[in-house]
Amino acid sequence: MLPATLRSSRALSCLSVVSVGLAMAAVTGAFFGAMFGGGAGIGPVAAVTALPTLVVGTAWAALLRSRRTVGHSNLRLGWLLSLPLASLNGGLAAALMLILKDHANQWLEGVAIGMTLGAVFWFPAMLVALTLFGVPIAWSQRQARRGLLGAERGEILVGAVCACLCLVVLLGLSFAREERWVPSAASSYRNVRVMANLLREGQAGAINLAALATLGLLTG
Repeated sequence: MLPATLRSSRALSCLSVVSVGLAMAAVTGAFFGAMFGGGAGIGPVAAVTALPTLVVGTAWAALLRSRRTVGHSNLRLGWLLSLPLASLNGGLAAALMLILKDHANQWLEGVAIGMTLGAVFWFPAMLVALTLFGVPIAWSQRQARRGLLGAERGEILVGAVCACLCLVVLLGLSFAREERWVPSAASSYRNVRVMANLLREGQAGAINLAALATLGLLTG
């Protein structure tokens, strides 16, 4: 049973914002790390794509809860900003990627490429994010505005989605290696050894993803 302070609508909303950012970062890092990591594993590619997603995704999740609309229309500001924020996320990730590849002088080109040609990745991802997170949030706000007890249900639904996504990332990281991560106290020494091997192999990105996914699972 959660403490009363964590069951309040404000606390649920804050936890939901954090869990959305963590879940989006973990999934994004795992996807791009698996796709472009190459022989080095998911490693640094995961880190440079997860970091901007964590920042932008958390800001986006907070904006989705804003009741501000565009002019006198019913279009929420958070929904309107989804497109430019997704584009910004792609631009930052591409710039960090070029810096990582020792092309720091081309970071501005990376921003431009990520914000334009990168739409092949971030536009579908934005639609998925709006479906998984935006719709339940909008539904819960509509229920609360009508005086119905639906706001908490919407936040719980968002948290459940985040927890499931983070769990998938953790399972994927586990099955991607011969040495399995065993979530039990009896296997704590073995888990530390797996972490040490990941770090020795330059897989700090995998550690970051595991941390993001674990935090997302807990907050979700």
